[in-house]
Amino acid sequence: FAPSQIYEIGTPRFEQYVAARARPAKPPYRFPYVLFVGSAMPFDEISALHLIDKFLVDSPLLPPELHVVYRPHPWQQKRQSSSVFSIADFRRVVLDKQIQDAQQKDRSLLENTTRFQPDLSYYPNLLMGSSCVVGPLTTMLLEAALCLRPVIGINYSDGVHSNTSRQYFTHFDDADNIPGFSFCDKADDLGRLIERSVLSEPIQAEESAAAIGYFLNQS
Repeated sequence: FAPSQIYEIGTPRFEQYVAARARPAKPPYRFPYVLFVGSAMPFDEISALHLIDKFLVDSPLLPPELHVVYRPHPWQQKRQSSSVFSIADFRRVVLDKQIQDAQQKDRSLLENTTRFQPDLSYYPNLLMGSSCVVGPLTTMLLEAALCLRPVIGINYSDGVHSNTSRQYFTHFDDADNIPGFSFCDKADDLGRLIERSVLSEPIQAEESAAAIGYFLNQS
């Protein structure tokens, strides 16, 4: 395309996150939590949750009331690993209440049909209330960075699916220049990175905005 053929357009989707920083967060949970955001693209999220669950139980530095809130993508693409979440399999992981409430009202939503249209106004408080946000490479990670949350993007192969790393998500290149944003290249490092993120100093809005401007025009 010639430069004269390129025009900037926009989406209001991201504005709510910047606005949310100016008011007190109202977390949907009374306990501190790490937010695990799932991807629509195939990834073995259940195995990653088990790794984090064990680390939280064993960590001497993290508070015992710290849990993981698992927010699966409501429209997951079919995957070659189990995507069924059972709370009985975990000690420190719970299913996000918006997803849980929707599934209780309509069991067919367990099949991730697109009939479920989540209320997007729920997201800012969910993100703002978290101690850090972790997940495979999905747009929610950028939204978490806009909320000044520490972010961990899972960049390792899950051993099941072939398209789970930055090799296939080049739009995430250099995202680790955003303050508080890091990539997890090995599964064994996931717990340590979460521990570091949870215990990190608050992210400064000015520094974050300068780096995020590479990915998102906020003018």
